[in-house]
Amino acid sequence: MFIKQLLLAALCGLLITGCAGAANTAQPPVAILSAPQDGAAFAAGLSIAIVGEAVGATIAEVQVKANGTTIATQPAVNGAASVALSWLPEQPGQQVIHIEALDAAKTVIARSTLATIRIDAPTATPAPPTPLPPTVAPPTTLPLG
Repeated sequence: MFIKQLLLAALCGLLITGCAGAANTAQPPVAILSAPQDGAAFAAGLSIAIVGEAVGATIAEVQVKANGTTIATQPAVNGAASVALSWLPEQPGQQVIHIEALDAAKTVIARSTLATIRIDAPTATPAPPTPLPPTVAPPTTLPLG
């Protein structure tokens, strides 16, 4: 009888430990912005690569934001979504890029770090030099004779 109680106690202990271990392995959702890097500068008129991902059991979609405005949305599949896009900023100046992971209720459940980038204004192209008017030599007179 003692061995039976010992085995039953050990089995209960394994079940409790197994359940507690499973609960502790659940990771919170995470969103990661891989590119662009914080502090990067880009020339106006050029596309910028934005790359990132979000992982978490409750993630339904990922949004890419620039200065708080959504510029792209990617649905998640099995709690994961990757984004890789080429973005052309509309104006020069500072842009703050980040990724947000949303659940099915559209609640933000994870946010990446911010990348503050600079879009440089186009440089003015110097005007071509104005051509000088042709010079005409004064007529010369030759002595006759």
